[in-house]
Amino acid sequence: MSQKAIATALTILALGLTGCQKSMDPQAAQTPSRTQERGQQTAQTPSVTQEGGQKAGLEHAFEGSDGTKKPYVKARYPDPNPSPKAPIILGNPPFDFSDHEWANFSQSGEDGVLEAIFQVIEPTNKFVVEFGASEGIELSNARHLIINRGWSGLLLEGDEAMAEKLVKNYAEFPKVKAAQAWIYPGNVETLFRQYGVPKDLDLLSIDIDSNDYYVWKVLHEFRPKVLVVEYNASYPPPEKMVVEFSPFNFWDGSDYYGASLQSLKNLGQEKGYELIYCTNLGANAIFVDKKYFARFKISDNSAEALYKLPLYGVIDGGRAPNGLGHPSSEIKVLKYGSFVRLFEDTMDWDAMKIPKKRRNDL
Repeated sequence: MSQKAIATALTILALGLTGCQKSMDPQAAQTPSRTQERGQQTAQTPSVTQEGGQKAGLEHAFEGSDGTKKPYVKARYPDPNPSPKAPIILGNPPFDFSDHEWANFSQSGEDGVLEAIFQVIEPTNKFVVEFGASEGIELSNARHLIINRGWSGLLLEGDEAMAEKLVKNYAEFPKVKAAQAWIYPGNVETLFRQYGVPKDLDLLSIDIDSNDYYVWKVLHEFRPKVLVVEYNASYPPPEKMVVEFSPFNFWDGSDYYGASLQSLKNLGQEKGYELIYCTNLGANAIFVDKKYFARFKISDNSAEALYKLPLYGVIDGGRAPNGLGHPSSEIKVLKYGSFVRLFEDTMDWDAMKIPKKRRNDL
């Protein structure tokens, strides 16, 4: 099966639109380094005034089809230089996980938050699975645990070129299995059995920008204690939204991907999980098995209470309440230098058209 359409569509990541699955574009040399894009994260919602000038580090602006300029807000990251051996002092619950957002490798502070969570929930097998692992270094929720905490794991990446780098990057870690695989609801537990994943694994990270909801839904035999999953912050609670399932779904750079936080929370409760945190970037939600939930003493874990606005995207170009988030599909043309991106009502996989349908019943 040709991957040309996937590679072409995901070159949108060259725009620096962060918050979704790592780039599968084999033309990596043309994509700016995410390390270069990292900046100081702010927990405040950006405004046009705050983010519209050189002090905010803006270098480009999008141009809508109506000719209006829309400044682009780069995702803000926590300080990426914590000491991996520094002790974490949690104190008594409830915990403010915002205080523990730091990143050695993760996108928006998940390294520090997971460190704190696994002080509350003692890991039993120290095993992590990450879908959409890219090259396994930048924006990884697994690497800190593997290289600094001695965890074992399974890292899977769909793109063949990126998966080749992934395998090389973990060749010296005998407790880690890295491989190329596209993840679908029909093969996820088969892959777990094939690679010897323990049924009570400690951590699962899902970031595949498409069928995330459906992949989690079909997990029955395997039950992670903690789950990190990307949510679509363009759809705030109580709005329910899940992309219509297609085995050919992919992210085209628009706000058509994954599921809203409300839909993921509803699914989690059906499966016996409780929401405990959303990162300040407005990217990832963290769930725990409900048998551990009381340990965190969270008085209100509703989607409305824990939702975070997206701190990335095109000002007034997204549908989130702060006007941010990945560009709405209604924006038909975005220009970035010489790059032009068309957002259609369908996505192309070579000659095949995949209609964009959003479900609000899940």
